[in-house]
Amino acid sequence: MEASEAPTLALKLKSQGVLRILLQSSALILIAVLPFAEPKWNPVGWDILPGAVIPAVAPIIFILLMLDVMMCAVWKADTQDQQEAARLSFAIKTHLIVGVVLMLFWFNSFSTAL
Repeated sequence: MEASEAPTLALKLKSQGVLRILLQSSALILIAVLPFAEPKWNPVGWDILPGAVIPAVAPIIFILLMLDVMMCAVWKADTQDQQEAARLSFAIKTHLIVGVVLMLFWFNSFSTAL
């Protein structure tokens, strides 16, 4: 690839690696289902999934996203390669965006329970 060619969004996302893509995908899935989650104090049967599991998993995924942001920042500070630094910067930005949206949806679903 020439220096004048800018990588597309799909190539940037693909260059993040499988684990980061899976982490972001799980956060996006939670973002999609959180509006339908209704936190309950004593869910029974299948209500346990939207009533307890989904609301409990969202903050865990957020923490994992933020831990990877920290690790990307450490690796970015340690690298001399400009392409690697750009790849890590993109991963940091996407993690932060997905994390903020995830937490907004989580707070929205918990606003009635709080």
